[in-house]
Amino acid sequence: MNKEAQQIAIAEACDWKDVKYTYHEEVDIENRSIVHWSGLTGIPPEFTHFKNRVRIPDYLNDLNAMHEAEENIRHDHDSWGKYLVFLSRSAPECRVFSTAAQRAEAFLRTTGKWKEDA
Repeated sequence: MNKEAQQIAIAEACDWKDVKYTYHEEVDIENRSIVHWSGLTGIPPEFTHFKNRVRIPDYLNDLNAMHEAEENIRHDHDSWGKYLVFLSRSAPECRVFSTAAQRAEAFLRTTGKWKEDA
């Protein structure tokens, strides 16, 4: 899976809605300028309206974001066990020191959302 597909799949597994690549303009009132940016955005699980669209977390580079994603499977004993097995395979030296990207792959494999590249 490419990085963008991984980001989208994790966000959707965490109940983000309408995840897609978008282009935005924001007004920076303090500096009296318009800020242009683009990237993966979605509507967080706690909101339902499209006006609440924000950037999705950077799951592949941010351990805090992956910790939040892990909370979606931590309470299911079977899923958590599978996750730890997948994580051990990707970080055999020590699960404690696994990277966010290694945790992301283990999460996607656990949730059945990992797709092998063709």
